[in-house]
Amino acid sequence: MVSFFETMKIGQMFYSGAFALKTGEFQTVFIIKDKSEKIKKIKKNPPIKPKLGKMYSKNALGIWIIFQIDNEIYEMFLNYHENELCREAILMLAIQHEIVLKFYDEKSMNCRDILIYNFFQSEIKEYIEASEQMEEWTHEEFEELKAGIIDMFSTKEASIEHL
Repeated sequence: MVSFFETMKIGQMFYSGAFALKTGEFQTVFIIKDKSEKIKKIKKNPPIKPKLGKMYSKNALGIWIIFQIDNEIYEMFLNYHENELCREAILMLAIQHEIVLKFYDEKSMNCRDILIYNFFQSEIKEYIEASEQMEEWTHEEFEELKAGIIDMFSTKEASIEHL
């Protein structure tokens, strides 16, 4: 059986749920897959730029989460109406105080965890409120919104400067 981690591409980020070591509470974590040599080069307390962009169109809303760690940029989009799992991940991000970034290498081994403060709480709460007030959008409407946002920026670096 192929694990989820084996299907992830190098440089890809995804969300998951896990129990926090300190509190035992269930929380949203971000899984990042990258080459082991890149993971090893990350400093002990690396500078991390967390960014969140709220995306809006007349038909859909979304969240664009970006973490810049040293010179590497990891990103993903969250859609409140994608499915129950994604909705729960977003709801947890609105209340948890910390975020764990879990790094997996090309062999799908967990090499490193980095704990950061959750800078996104208030913005995610606003996104949830707005999402619940709108009529539910489709996956296609969300993908159109996402494609339009991606087309606005020539590089990931340009998107970070804008957010």
